[in-house]
Amino acid sequence: MIKSTLKLTHQHLGAVLKSGWLSMLAGTVILEIPVQGFYIYKRTIESELGPGGAAETIRIINTASILLIETFISAYIMFSAAIFADSSYKNTPTNFLEVTKKNLIPLTIESLRALGKTILGFVLFIIPGLYFYVRYSQVPFVVIFSDAYKAGKADALKLSSYLTQGKGVLVTMFLLLTGTFSFYLSVLKDSNPLLDSPLVFGVCFLVNFLVQVYIAIASYFLYHLLMEDKKGSI
Repeated sequence: MIKSTLKLTHQHLGAVLKSGWLSMLAGTVILEIPVQGFYIYKRTIESELGPGGAAETIRIINTASILLIETFISAYIMFSAAIFADSSYKNTPTNFLEVTKKNLIPLTIESLRALGKTILGFVLFIIPGLYFYVRYSQVPFVVIFSDAYKAGKADALKLSSYLTQGKGVLVTMFLLLTGTFSFYLSVLKDSNPLLDSPLVFGVCFLVNFLVQVYIAIASYFLYHLLMEDKKGSI
């Protein structure tokens, strides 16, 4: 299944970039602006206050804010690239803004449900948290692309769990590899703020963007193949 996922990703990568690069890149750049702003603010505060309690508190708040925005950036790229990948695969035109307006609220609600159960699993014990993370990894795709969910015939969390049933090892490996690679590139980008080294930042930003788009397309096609595998029983 991984081989088929990568094959489909390679086939549609060019079409996705051709049709959606502007929307994806513009949104990513807009979300990146506050990240760089936090770096500037952090540096200013540290130079004025020096090391100590107040500076450390601000540093923690800034780091948490940056991580939160980075999560939004990844989610935005995942969401938008998946929409354009679906359009390319089905060879049908798509209205990105219309799809976004239609799915934003249910996507937020279902994602928070999945996140809540996953965090609870980690709080109670690490293994249940990992279990829920893998089981609910398909929730965003179910919300956007599943006809059964849109018709009210399926619960997003239950359907995601069903899709990954019997494929836990495969999905875990996919999430681990893509997550680790994406995290490393994100750290590399954030280690070279715009004002410190504009050229290095620009290269890291572009590479990080392209890799995240690739991962998003691959994630969509993994969902598609999981759906095909369970098609007769949904």
